[in-house]
Amino acid sequence: RLELEAPRYVASGFPLVDLPSYLGLGALAAVVALSLRAAIRLATDLWADDGPIGARVPTPARPALAGAACGAVGVLCPQVLFNGYATLNTILADTSPPDALNLVVFCAVKVATTASSLASGLVGGLFAPSLFLGATAGAAYGQLVASLADTLGHLAHADLPVPAAPAYATVGAASVLAAVVRAPLSSAMLLFELTRDYDVILPLVASAGLASVVVETAELRDPAGRRRRPAEPHQTPDDLDPLAAADDADSPRDHRSAAPPR
Repeated sequence: RLELEAPRYVASGFPLVDLPSYLGLGALAAVVALSLRAAIRLATDLWADDGPIGARVPTPARPALAGAACGAVGVLCPQVLFNGYATLNTILADTSPPDALNLVVFCAVKVATTASSLASGLVGGLFAPSLFLGATAGAAYGQLVASLADTLGHLAHADLPVPAAPAYATVGAASVLAAVVRAPLSSAMLLFELTRDYDVILPLVASAGLASVVVETAELRDPAGRRRRPAEPHQTPDDLDPLAAADDADSPRDHRSAAPPR
């Protein structure tokens, strides 16, 4: 299917008690987003005209080579390739989800394939990959939280309620998307529209907001990280960094600014 199915959000019933774990998820989402952005910058250097790969591969052949590499990865790990949203729907719906280790592997492989594809010139963006990365990281995080809660509950002879894994996957998807495209409120509202559950608003906004703040702070500490190479006469700043073009394509715009003056 070529559409994202509404995830099943199941909270523990104690939203304020769960809030610290969602803030931890926001910090994890920031790490994932920063890893993606760092991978894209590294891939951009590799595929540049003076890079180790770009210097040996003609520009028209670069997307084909990157596509062949993604195809080879897909043979070994088909879950990271998008044939609709099947894998993402499986994670969000909690129908036979992979274990935490496999989810981490999916996340790492997706970062590598997304960065290589974007830097080589393949058609694509960051919206769907961001959702995938957030869902896999969130689901793995949820499994670890549930395991920790079981261990602590066994030691304390008590039952510690925690949100279901789809809850962390849903919030994680919104948080990574928010951190990558710098639109926390829009990302939170997007996932809220899918769940239509008011209980998800607080953890969504808290986690997505923290992830965005962490990424923004990290970027401000490295202001030269986005554009390091000097521009050629025929290049624009967006040509130098695919992140800039991806941000423009994926971030919400205020179309009123383009309206002609009256």
